[in-house]
Amino acid sequence: MGKQGNAAEEKGASTGEENTARRDQLLEIQTYAQSKWAQEKIFESNAPTNATAKPAQAEKFFGNFPYPYMNGTLHLGHAFSLSKLEFASAYHRLCGKNVLFPQGFHCTGMPIKACADRLRNEMQQYGCPPVFPSEEEEEAAAAAKEAEAAAQGSTPADPTKFKAKKSKAAAKKGKGAYQWQILQSSGIPDSEIPKFADANYWLHYFPPLAKRDISAMGCGVDWRRSFITTPVNPYYDKFVRWQMNKLRAMGKIVKDKRFAVYSPLDGQPCADHDRATGEGVGPQEYVLVKMKLLEFPGKLAPLAGKKVFLAAATLRPETMYGQTNCWVLPDGDYGAFEMKNGDIFVIAARAARNLAYQEQTKEFGVVDKIMDLKGTDLLGLPLKAPRAHYEKVYTLPMLSISMDKGTGIVTSVPSDSPDDFCSLRDLKEKPAFREKYGIKDEMIMPFEVIPIINIPEFGDTSAIKVCEELKIKSANDKDKLAIAKDRTYLKGFTEGVMLVGAHKGKKVSDAKPIIKGEMIAEGDGILYSEPEKKVMSRSGDECIVALTDQWYITYGEEKWREVTEKLLANMETYHSEARNSFEYTLGWMKQWACSRNFGLGSRLPWDEDVLVESLSDSTIYMAYYTVAHLLHAGHLYDCEGSKLVDPNLCGDKFWDYVFLGEGDPKAIGISMDLLAKMRAEFNYWYPFDLRVSGKDLIQNHLTFSLYNHTAIFPLSECPRSFRTNGHLLLNGEKMSKNTGNFLTLRQAIDKYSSDAMRLTLADASDGLDDANFAEETANAIILRLTREITWIEETLAAANKGAFREGEMTFYDRWFVSAVSKRILDGKANLDAMLFREAVKDVFFGMILARDEYRLVSGGTPMHRDALMYYIDAWTRSITPFAPHFSEHVWSRMLKRGSTVTSSGYPEARAIDNALLLGFDYVKAKVIEWRKDIAKREKKAKGPQDKVKAILLQVSPEFKGWRKTALDVLKSHFDASTRSFPEKIMDLAVEHLRATCFPEQVANQVKAKVGSFVKFRSDMARNVGEAALASKLLFSELEMLRANEAYLCSALKMDAIVIIPYAGDAEEVCPESPKVDMFVGPKAAEAARTESQLAANLPSAPVPATLRVASANSGDAASDAVHMFLAGCAESVRSKVALDASGGPVSVVPSSGPAIASVVAALRYAAAVERHTLYTAARAASQGAMTSDLVAVSKQLCDADAFEGELLDAIVASGALSRSADAASLDSLRELMPAPLPAYGAKGVVDKVGVGGCLLACVLDALAKRKVALVEPFVAFHANVTKQSQFTSKGKGGAAAPAPAAAKGGKGGDKAAGGKGGKGGGGGDSGKKGPPSAEEIAARQAAKQAEIEKKLIKDVTKEGGKKGVEIEGAADMGGLEFFCTTMEKPDGEVKYLKMSMDAMNEVPDPDGEERRGGSGHVGKMIFSAGTEAMSMVAYVPKDKQDRINATEWLKSVCGDAGVKGELQAGGDAGLATAVAKANPDAGMFTIKMKDAAMAHGFSYLRERGCFPEDTGDDDDDDGDYVYGDDDFPS
Repeated sequence: MGKQGNAAEEKGASTGEENTARRDQLLEIQTYAQSKWAQEKIFESNAPTNATAKPAQAEKFFGNFPYPYMNGTLHLGHAFSLSKLEFASAYHRLCGKNVLFPQGFHCTGMPIKACADRLRNEMQQYGCPPVFPSEEEEEAAAAAKEAEAAAQGSTPADPTKFKAKKSKAAAKKGKGAYQWQILQSSGIPDSEIPKFADANYWLHYFPPLAKRDISAMGCGVDWRRSFITTPVNPYYDKFVRWQMNKLRAMGKIVKDKRFAVYSPLDGQPCADHDRATGEGVGPQEYVLVKMKLLEFPGKLAPLAGKKVFLAAATLRPETMYGQTNCWVLPDGDYGAFEMKNGDIFVIAARAARNLAYQEQTKEFGVVDKIMDLKGTDLLGLPLKAPRAHYEKVYTLPMLSISMDKGTGIVTSVPSDSPDDFCSLRDLKEKPAFREKYGIKDEMIMPFEVIPIINIPEFGDTSAIKVCEELKIKSANDKDKLAIAKDRTYLKGFTEGVMLVGAHKGKKVSDAKPIIKGEMIAEGDGILYSEPEKKVMSRSGDECIVALTDQWYITYGEEKWREVTEKLLANMETYHSEARNSFEYTLGWMKQWACSRNFGLGSRLPWDEDVLVESLSDSTIYMAYYTVAHLLHAGHLYDCEGSKLVDPNLCGDKFWDYVFLGEGDPKAIGISMDLLAKMRAEFNYWYPFDLRVSGKDLIQNHLTFSLYNHTAIFPLSECPRSFRTNGHLLLNGEKMSKNTGNFLTLRQAIDKYSSDAMRLTLADASDGLDDANFAEETANAIILRLTREITWIEETLAAANKGAFREGEMTFYDRWFVSAVSKRILDGKANLDAMLFREAVKDVFFGMILARDEYRLVSGGTPMHRDALMYYIDAWTRSITPFAPHFSEHVWSRMLKRGSTVTSSGYPEARAIDNALLLGFDYVKAKVIEWRKDIAKREKKAKGPQDKVKAILLQVSPEFKGWRKTALDVLKSHFDASTRSFPEKIMDLAVEHLRATCFPEQVANQVKAKVGSFVKFRSDMARNVGEAALASKLLFSELEMLRANEAYLCSALKMDAIVIIPYAGDAEEVCPESPKVDMFVGPKAAEAARTESQLAANLPSAPVPATLRVASANSGDAASDAVHMFLAGCAESVRSKVALDASGGPVSVVPSSGPAIASVVAALRYAAAVERHTLYTAARAASQGAMTSDLVAVSKQLCDADAFEGELLDAIVASGALSRSADAASLDSLRELMPAPLPAYGAKGVVDKVGVGGCLLACVLDALAKRKVALVEPFVAFHANVTKQSQFTSKGKGGAAAPAPAAAKGGKGGDKAAGGKGGKGGGGGDSGKKGPPSAEEIAARQAAKQAEIEKKLIKDVTKEGGKKGVEIEGAADMGGLEFFCTTMEKPDGEVKYLKMSMDAMNEVPDPDGEERRGGSGHVGKMIFSAGTEAMSMVAYVPKDKQDRINATEWLKSVCGDAGVKGELQAGGDAGLATAVAKANPDAGMFTIKMKDAAMAHGFSYLRERGCFPEDTGDDDDDDGDYVYGDDDFPS
């Protein structure tokens, strides 16, 4: 075997002059680790010698992977599926479990024998070594053959010979068209290839190479339990025979005649694994309606006197009452074929071939063709149509008949078939068309539509009704006709009622099977089947459907299915999609042919002439692993003399005892000790814990496995879990040797090392979608692993020299340990769930990132020794499942630990400070956010003076306003025990907030405002629990920012970052959204600190909730003073006083001392806000720079606080505003006012200088008297500000503060700050009108809605334009012609999604600032999921509509069971729209519907060869996606 192994040894990709030192270092580590493991035999697992009972699930782990087919070397596709089992096994071994990972090899079935025969034929035809004809020679030979056939004219062809289309694989240019070339491409030298003409040679050649490559991958396989299938292994042969005997004894194998997809070339049914294309395709049953020919003109004259029928295949025999004519294809090729009863059928040759294998001809498989006919020979013929209203009908031309489906003869029922109705109408309305084909008026004009079925909503003639509704004008309107059929066909079957015939009044669904049976019994029809779609066998033969007499396993039998469904319900499938697929398969799966005539494998014990089919001998072989090592100790071949037990003693009694504990072991003839040991092994390891496989095997192998286990074993011994995965792409494209985009397993290991390959496979995908092995990732991991080796070496050396701190840990030390511990726990949870990509993110990339961040924040400070040592130990062990060789190197060579890392134990997490983690994650997120904000702020900077150098952060401790309400709503609906919410929690929250906080807004407006907050908080609650719904964060935001002040300054490159509590009441300033003010210039740091003093001195609102003041003009001086003040304040200040519906204060209070004090306190707060607003506006006007004037003013304001406080205290203490007479109080107030103010009795308010209101004027006046020199600059600056309305400022997270501005007075007052009051004594809001009318409210809402829609349209078109550019790029680079994608902004609204499509297709503006659109040449289907519905839009450019029709494409997607969408009217070949409504009660959620729709959209494209990830039509065997059991490349 060594010679053979060397012959096929793959060298891997050439590295040329590339530096491979890092890769070579990993390969050396790989060799060391594997040698150590082999020497210590760490992967050989046995049941404990004292095991008498079933082990606890926490004690052992038995996983398995489908044995790969041995017709070639393993490739990266095998490795992807295999890696899932390897990662799980390595993880459980690391955790201390006793792990069994065995691996066998599959040789049963047709492919190896077919390949060997194919090679032998090639050598016989072309020599050895063969000299194959060139492409030109092949084309010339084919042309000559066709010319010879044409020259023969009407000479009857040999009826037993049928020309199959050349397979795609055979049509490929260059290497790979012949078996010899395929073997050459596997690295096998020419001198070795002739040996492969013997099928048995394959069995000896490839399994050792597979074992070599799996070992090189580092898989923990117990090779003692390895085996191959077929009688070459007599033990496994006996095992398969026992299994078949058990099933037959239970009545689960029967012999019967059934329709089956069949390969005439192979002479046997073509099962899924025997197919090059068409896996999963089954027979489609029709009724052939026999329409008797009444006249025999022209070419048909020789048939006169015989029973001749035009036979039409129909799925709707109940509609035959409505026949008006028969359709034929004028250019179609037909024939007259004699059946076994003497009837002659006029049909297509393809249909005749199917009938020949369905026992309808005299000899099985032999077609008796009497003559060839063209469609034109059949036009205008009178027919007697069974059950038709008319005595005779005629054959008419239809140009759209497909000769690849049915018989080519089509019966016409225009009452219920939109196609038939339109075609009949067209022919009646177009004399020229009738004349062209010789159709006389009497053949068509008297034939009117016959009502036969009543369908609710469509009446008695559904076809006419739906064609009128859709305005279908012609039979050429294929798109609308497809919609018409979709609307009527299913509804007609489920709700239609028969109007005619013996079953009048019955529902169609009840009458259909009865009428079908009657037609067959009365000789008016026969059963006929053909494949649902085209199926090609691996031998290159187009398959048919044959009625075969063979052995079947009775899958689908009711009681058997029920117990299997019970098993599935208790199994873990890891993905809901996988469970759904299993349930669906169990629902449709019926009898399965378990025997074959050709290939390799075990014989049926009771019928030695046939073999056991390859999927039927592969269902419970996992049990064989438990005892294989005690039978042949890992020796694959009987010829090696390795037998430990005589295989002749391993009959049914042997397996009954070992696996079922049945029978007398003494009667077997094998040592009782050995039998007891075998029984103990099985009892210990079974049931197996995991099987990993490709998702495509759900529809056969995996479901067969469930059925066979429930039949032979008790439920307690049945599988615990199946984990399925998708296909593997290489660099985003399908793997194919012909394109060069291909890697064998050995090549991948040699090129990247096992560990880099394993990590890349783990990172490829966790779901059922296609995964991608990115070579760029593999190269990056090589670099990362080798750099980590260097870092660990340096760190250990530095630790030995005492370079790190010890003792008490700092903030960052504690954070680092918590971060590592969190990654450990998260990684374990993902490993338990077999989410390996997520686990790699946690334990590999995540821990490295935490370590790098720790190094960064530590700066020049030495790191903590214990934290670093903990990290190295934990990281090394936690990545062992993915990079075991690397971990073994670090563990054994660098850390000098004993034993092996593979069983060292998963690392223990230390105590985790969640508040610390959340807080620092918040800080890091804010760094990213603020960097973007700073960059945006500096985008138009003209120099260093415009660079942001300082930041002021004002932090709010808790959520307020609607956010607090939202959290309360979420908390009230949160189930803490399950960490879940009701399904429609978003809708509940939006409705509550609309009712309580936003009564004037519609639901969509509210959702737009609050949706992201509600979603974020609800998602967080699902992850961390109810604490996420508190009004305060889980950590102190203020303390966290202050603790990281130095880090923030460094990360943001600031001179200063000032962090203070927020003293305002703007709701937008809330936890995690602090108010951010940026400062530029050389004095930025000083400006930030000064601003912080102002903000910190801003008093909190002292107004108690119970404070009431009198209405204006009440005669109460205090109330009037309040209204005078409000008149002069900006809207931001006025809004702080609640008003009733009439525009005045809500109630009246007396002018008592305490009440006046409260009023004064309220005014003091408002004045402070107003003063700060002035300053902020001024700073904004100066572009954030701290000028010398602004510095002086800011100092004055800070100083003014003290004087103002003294003054206000003096006002209250003096009793100037006491309970004295109103006039006296008013006089006291007037005395404090500046001279320019008019008297109160004249209802004056303020002048322009007194923008802050009356009280501010009092303060300024008092300050001027006491400290004129200080105040004068401020007053002047104040006056200047009031004249510049453009001075506004808006801090991030805060509300806009309008600049103070003077306003003209007017009747009723003006809202602008500084406006003079009109009649009524109050300026501003004091003289408001009554409450707004309903019309005014409606107008406001309409205006708001218009603004929202305007913004939404802008967002939608922007998103669409950007996505268009992305698709344009993909098309330019990769030849993309069609694509499916999702859009977020339309939120499920189809009209907006259509705008997205328009934006994607828009022609880019060459002069535009940003390129948008540009993908109008690419066909697309886009999806958007909202709360209530999911919308879809399909677009196909004109030059591609001959390949894909937009309406047909979208219709197919809508018909998916996971979508159930409805096409919208008006679609055509280029554009179509549809909507699918959510139905939570039926499990139909928009996100899931969107995923199902996209998957179906891609599948539709693949089936038609319009998407590069084609998996269905390509016979390129070297590029087939492979998981294991289904790897049968020819």
